[in-house]
Amino acid sequence: MKCAFFLLVVLLPQVPTLGQDQIKDLVSQLGKGHAETEAEIARFGSSAIPALTELLQDKSAERRSRYEAALVLGSIGSRRVVAPLLNALDDEDVSWAAIVALGEVGEEARAIVVRLAEIIAIESRPYSPDDQRSSLAIEAIGKIGYA
Repeated sequence: MKCAFFLLVVLLPQVPTLGQDQIKDLVSQLGKGHAETEAEIARFGSSAIPALTELLQDKSAERRSRYEAALVLGSIGSRRVVAPLLNALDDEDVSWAAIVALGEVGEEARAIVVRLAEIIAIESRPYSPDDQRSSLAIEAIGKIGYA
């Protein structure tokens, strides 16, 4: 009985801390050309969302790192990644990655299809400075579905 109590009180609270430290270390490697880093972070699933969101929102971080953080959030595919990716749509440095990532989230991102449609409507106009975002938004809606 004492052993079980020890596990619950002493060891279990340490597990998330160790995992979060490892996740933060991996997230700090994003954008540095290590192809396996994204997959390694994604395997942590929802546990990686806070560290990835923090990097995505850090405008002082390298653009490539933030871009990759968005893509990893999309590969996790949880409803919890929709809000940070939605906020990133207005960030010029990572909006493309946010659109692609929302498409990867799939059905969990259905609530934002209207926002993606707005991007299409605004940026499909003649002389739009960023027609590529519109194309990515169309592709993302196709992956998410709209029924």
